[in-house]
Amino acid sequence: MHFPTHLLDPQKLSITAKSKTQLDPSHAGPEYANQLGDPHKWELSLTTVPLVYAKTMELFAFANTLGGRFKYFRLPNPFPAIGKGLGDDCRAKDGAYAMATSISVIGATQSLVDALMPGDFISFIGHEKAYMVTEPVTINSLGHAIVRFSPSLRKAVGAGEKIHSCDGVSFNVALKTDLLKLDLVATKYRNSFVLQLSERLHD
Repeated sequence: MHFPTHLLDPQKLSITAKSKTQLDPSHAGPEYANQLGDPHKWELSLTTVPLVYAKTMELFAFANTLGGRFKYFRLPNPFPAIGKGLGDDCRAKDGAYAMATSISVIGATQSLVDALMPGDFISFIGHEKAYMVTEPVTINSLGHAIVRFSPSLRKAVGAGEKIHSCDGVSFNVALKTDLLKLDLVATKYRNSFVLQLSERLHD
């Protein structure tokens, strides 16, 4: 299921990086931290620009089809790109193992400085997780580069797998609550709609 992209024009955005860490109790001694599995999850809050009544109800109708938290959908990356992107033909050079935080890429736009900047997003074909770039990426004259990102890979990326960046990235999300509410103000011709979303992963 895909979000109605013609309604994706946020007035306000917030993102939360949610992790879960286990800490052993300590009395002035060392504390040992541990994370089981992949505890990272993105949470998004999206407030639309004021929409006319028909568009507000269209967005509410879409949200209502989700059945609360039951169904998930693909949300196109709502955050403006900082860098220029890797290009449409970028792919993994040698692949990367699960838990990796960097990957070598080929087929990117050649000789491009600041192709990606910290805060930009990438994703991999066949993967539901979106990853945030952590260091500036410069592409050499052969279209090669190394991209560093966070969190670590949920699963391995194979050599030759396509990589999406910036506007090409989507988030796999579901509503954070089973309660769906819309407030309309009679004195306003346009009304904003707020979506509280949480990343939902199945791969």
